[in-house]
Amino acid sequence: MPYLKTLWFGILLWVIMFALASILLAYDYLHTLRGEVALLLVSVILALYLANLLKPNNLIRALAIGIVWGIIGIGLDLLITRPLAKASPIDFMTQWHYWLSYLLIILAPAFRIKPTPDPKSYQNF
Repeated sequence: MPYLKTLWFGILLWVIMFALASILLAYDYLHTLRGEVALLLVSVILALYLANLLKPNNLIRALAIGIVWGIIGIGLDLLITRPLAKASPIDFMTQWHYWLSYLLIILAPAFRIKPTPDPKSYQNF
């Protein structure tokens, strides 16, 4: 079940970021420094929030969640966003904020690790 949540949260993360980028594009803010920073901040905050809901209990699981989200996001960008933008793959994939955003999304779950307590570590009262 947590694997399915990971997939759905990755899709949800992409949909929200796509909607926000579309709004910024409509108001001509997408390719400004303010727009790029806004997308970065929202993507990190949203990734941290969704990772908190998944409660990864170790670094491997946290990085696996982040990598799955990165693969989903990049895949959907290549399938949907790039053709809509009518940009060449090289132009689309060489934007600094694009890769920084995905790096932060991949790393975000590592900051929400909640180790499960070892039952043997508790003393009997």
